[in-house]
Amino acid sequence: MLLMLLLMLTHRCQAADEHGLHAISYEFVKEALLLYEAEVTDSRMQVSALTLLIGTLLNCLHFPAEDYEALITKVAQHCNKLIKKPDQCRMISLCSHLFWPPKTAPGAGEDRFCDSDRVLECMQRALKIAAVCNTSLFVEILDRLHYSRIGQ
Repeated sequence: MLLMLLLMLTHRCQAADEHGLHAISYEFVKEALLLYEAEVTDSRMQVSALTLLIGTLLNCLHFPAEDYEALITKVAQHCNKLIKKPDQCRMISLCSHLFWPPKTAPGAGEDRFCDSDRVLECMQRALKIAAVCNTSLFVEILDRLHYSRIGQ
């Protein structure tokens, strides 16, 4: 039920973004984050919800840079707070895409928010967690790094 509500909010966010309604789109993501914080407690649901939010933010191409940065920072903080270390590692490495979204996305302009330092920070954090909990996560992180390089 909660994931359906999150899905509805993120879908409406993308629709508002496509029509240039940045403030409304921002409010939908903000409400989805508030719902996540208040209601999502199961670790599997947390991972699903964060994956949904990351995908939504990657598909919203028209946020002003300061709004986008505020939202992705909040999502990255939530990913860093996950209890299960393998989930935390996967989600932090996935978050790296938020800080350097692919330019190949349709409608993506040159003014997309990009922060290479934050990408590096996310990847280093993910590698540090992978070294402690599960070395097979290194392959997943390498895959994400490879994807990031192709997206440029």
